[in-house]
Amino acid sequence: MISIKVKAPLRINARDVLEGPMQAYMESAVVEGLKYLDTVVPVDSGKLRESFHEGGGVTRIAGEFPNLTAVIGSALPHAGMLNAGARRGPGRPPTIKNIQRWLARRGMDTRIAFAISQGIARRGTVTGPSYVEGDNANSPTQGYLDKTREYMATILAAGPLQRLVADTKSRWARGGA
Repeated sequence: MISIKVKAPLRINARDVLEGPMQAYMESAVVEGLKYLDTVVPVDSGKLRESFHEGGGVTRIAGEFPNLTAVIGSALPHAGMLNAGARRGPGRPPTIKNIQRWLARRGMDTRIAFAISQGIARRGTVTGPSYVEGDNANSPTQGYLDKTREYMATILAAGPLQRLVADTKSRWARGGA
């Protein structure tokens, strides 16, 4: 059993006690999220991975104390499409340069890129996007951001959350200083 007796009015400003540790916790959340995301984000040219980092995306700590939110995101439109595992429907032809790069990686004749581009424009693609290389090569990209959310929930509870609790207790014991 824990009992606390207060003999005088308690005059500790919650902002003084909590704001610093909460800000540090949110910064840890962003750092841990980006580290993990770097391992699971689909990479072809590297632009998508870079778009999540500072200056490239929407990653930030949003709000004001006590309503802080760690936001990790990309402003690139294909980030969501890759997470959804969406296949490309018929319509505009894809960029020939990208198809040539895809063909070259596979050791295929890049001169057929135009024909492939026109076929995709008429029929769309049969499957959704997949990883190009690495541990996940040729597996679907669907859910890579969702996996990041799951990872964050477990990793943050282990380290940064424990530091938040310890720092808050320490500041509270010192009267908010």
